[in-house]
Amino acid sequence: MLSSDDLSGIPQGTARVVLVYARSIAPGIDLLEGEAKAAAVEILLGAAREAVTAAPRRIANQGLGSARVGYREVASWFSAQERDGLRSLTGDTTSARKPVGSFPTARPLRHLWPEEDRR
Repeated sequence: MLSSDDLSGIPQGTARVVLVYARSIAPGIDLLEGEAKAAAVEILLGAAREAVTAAPRRIANQGLGSARVGYREVASWFSAQERDGLRSLTGDTTSARKPVGSFPTARPLRHLWPEEDRR
């Protein structure tokens, strides 16, 4: 199981947030071992470093009077490539979730308009 200790050099709180969000991207990330786990840690370190730096692209809005700065959400710490990489490591290569289960093949209209059997 991945822990915040795996993300060395990153503040504990930031590492925990990165791991929680990574689990929402790729739910099976804690089951990785060996080379796949090492690759996932590198991807997470990249996202965590992005979170730690105050890069200008993370700024969502600024104000001068009363000096406020708003930053983007945690999701912006992960690039599309990093999200896809995490999904591919866990075997989830579909970016859009599709229904899972068995569905009936016969429809009520089958009795009115018989379809060819395409098995």
